[in-house]
Amino acid sequence: MAEYDKTPERQSIPWMGGKYAGQLKGRIPHGEGRLLLPDGARYAGEWKEGKPHGKGTVYHASGGIYRGELYNGKQHGYGIYTKPDRETIKGLWENGQFVKPLINRKESAVKKLSFPRLIRFNKIMGFVHLIQGTLMMLFALLWYPNLDGLGTQTFTIPVVGNYLEFVPGEGLVLTTTDTLFELPFLPLTASFLLISALFHFIIAFPYKEKYVKGLEQGINKMRWYEYALSSSLMIVLIASLFGVRDIAVFALIALANAAMNFFGLDMELLNAGFTKTDKKINWLPFIFGSIIGLAPWLAIAFYIGVNPNLEQVPGFVWAILATYFIAFNTFPVNMYLQYKGIGKFKNYLYGERGYIILSLVAKTILTWLVLFGAFQP
Repeated sequence: MAEYDKTPERQSIPWMGGKYAGQLKGRIPHGEGRLLLPDGARYAGEWKEGKPHGKGTVYHASGGIYRGELYNGKQHGYGIYTKPDRETIKGLWENGQFVKPLINRKESAVKKLSFPRLIRFNKIMGFVHLIQGTLMMLFALLWYPNLDGLGTQTFTIPVVGNYLEFVPGEGLVLTTTDTLFELPFLPLTASFLLISALFHFIIAFPYKEKYVKGLEQGINKMRWYEYALSSSLMIVLIASLFGVRDIAVFALIALANAAMNFFGLDMELLNAGFTKTDKKINWLPFIFGSIIGLAPWLAIAFYIGVNPNLEQVPGFVWAILATYFIAFNTFPVNMYLQYKGIGKFKNYLYGERGYIILSLVAKTILTWLVLFGAFQP
């Protein structure tokens, strides 16, 4: 209540078609206050920026009484509802709807998965990604080059192009260009952690209000934008470990992976709504995204299939491939569970937290596998 205590004055003003008496902030209910509506409905409790928000009691015109947590004007969190016939319902509310019976507030999943807690979780994840990315970048730029004792050791991937050239007596011959540029593998590995850190901080600070509004509709645009960048970079680096060098192949792998993530965004936009189980779900974006998401893996599988010297591929490279493949497929599983409303995933926020954790685990394991591989001969 610290922020509310800054406005101790209590005034009476017309509000929401009724009469409000309580604390104000810029002529808007904010703090402790009471509202009486013409139909007899009442509210007494905490307010934030003109809406019931926090802890309070709602006296419905029907005679029912709700005591508990509210968010942005709606019953959201742990609450006790007493019906007009005095029957009592205790449990979890989401976005104004009763979701799950609970014995006491300690069992409330929303206490753990409220919007403010998710914002705080994004801040923590931002720092975790930032610390790992910074350490990896320092290793890549300062330590790794000196492992050979001369300061010249590098870990780069040459990128080339291919074109058809007419050679007399041979006809059209596929010709490879000189190296167009080189991908600095270790700094790029650090960068996908830093990209994630940046987006977590954007969500937790300047974008947090839009983030909450999006979550209320079952949408997180920033997640898909971040994945389109960081996961595309990850799959490009993995492809390079199995022999991909052509710039056109790199571009197609990255674009296919980005398109897969944008289909994920389309899935949320077309099926907007905090609760996913009370409507008919349009699964086409999920299906199309899954199909286009196969393209990078088919390219990698092709390069593995034509390689006659697979026994020379280092073990850490196979570990990276296996780890990312498993992590890659957990994301659509997370989405499927969300939209089917299976178990705890009926709460959209549970799936949102799942995405954050899966992303951290995948990036962390890949980063340290690459770091381990950098020390291999």
